[in-house]
Amino acid sequence: MNIAIDLDETIINTKLKYSINNDNKEDFNIKRGAKKYLPLIAKKYTLHLITSRNIRDYSNVEHIIKRIEGSLNIQFKSITLTSGNPKGTYAGNLNCKYIIDNTYKKISNSLKYGVIPIHLNGKRFKCWRDIYDYII
Repeated sequence: MNIAIDLDETIINTKLKYSINNDNKEDFNIKRGAKKYLPLIAKKYTLHLITSRNIRDYSNVEHIIKRIEGSLNIQFKSITLTSGNPKGTYAGNLNCKYIIDNTYKKISNSLKYGVIPIHLNGKRFKCWRDIYDYII
């Protein structure tokens, strides 16, 4: 089964830093709950990353994903950048059963495409443990 997961503020906490010549340098850390539960979820689901970033950010996102994969010993089958568009279409095209995101607006159209939205930090799913208990 497939599951789509957002990157920023869902898997990682991000902080944008700027160098002297204004090149963006991104610093991040993996959320504690994601560290614990993503490897367990990856044993049952094929992981797909869907993030609202622009296509010009692809190499940066790819770099972040490689660090996450290495750190957690997991693998994402695909990386999709939506340029801010709602993510339900993308998750539906990947035949995902669920999509996890910290921003409900970004996944609010997912039911229309047969994908169950999981709003992290919403009323029902306050943490990664809640998500794990629901989907496993």
